[in-house]
Amino acid sequence: MKLVVFSTTDRSLSEAREVTQMFEEGLRAFHIKKSGFERHEMEEYLKVIPPKYHRYIILHSNHKLRKSFKLGGLHLSRTHRKKKYNSWWKMFKLRKFSRKLKFTRTFSKLSSLTKNKTKYDYVFLGPIYDSISKLGHSGNFGNRSLKRYISTSKSPVYALGGITPDKLEECKELGFSGVCVLGYIWNNEHQTPIEAFREVKNKLKELEH
Repeated sequence: MKLVVFSTTDRSLSEAREVTQMFEEGLRAFHIKKSGFERHEMEEYLKVIPPKYHRYIILHSNHKLRKSFKLGGLHLSRTHRKKKYNSWWKMFKLRKFSRKLKFTRTFSKLSSLTKNKTKYDYVFLGPIYDSISKLGHSGNFGNRSLKRYISTSKSPVYALGGITPDKLEECKELGFSGVCVLGYIWNNEHQTPIEAFREVKNKLKELEH
């Protein structure tokens, strides 16, 4: 399974330095989800991360910075998808001229996952378990339903919400192609973000064998 790390939603630039260390230790997919960032704030954040790692970054907002920083992809949020034609046309044009560019989105309902007709590089489904970073966001999917819907998805499905090392084996059994970790990395009271990242990464390696 692939590993994705989400940013926090706060304005800390020190986080970007920790993310750089994760890149140095093998992270290959980092999503920046900071809807409150103005363009100049996002630029400052990206400048902390060495350019050689920019191709592994997916932006959730300030999409126009993709080109100047040569980033790896764009996440289409609910706001972007409200303009259905525009978001589809944007994907079509960018994929034509930037074939390596990735597009992702998030689903919170199994029925929406099945009805989706657009092909994404991968999609998130959640919350699968009780969220660590968002109080009140509880997992409410049955394992049998998850297996069935994941197997029929047009895009690889990554588990989102409450992902911890002890949940990884079950995620693999359910058919997820990857996992997204947020709270366990940034809200961990017992480990630094780097230590938590290493633990998740090493557990995923164990499951490969």
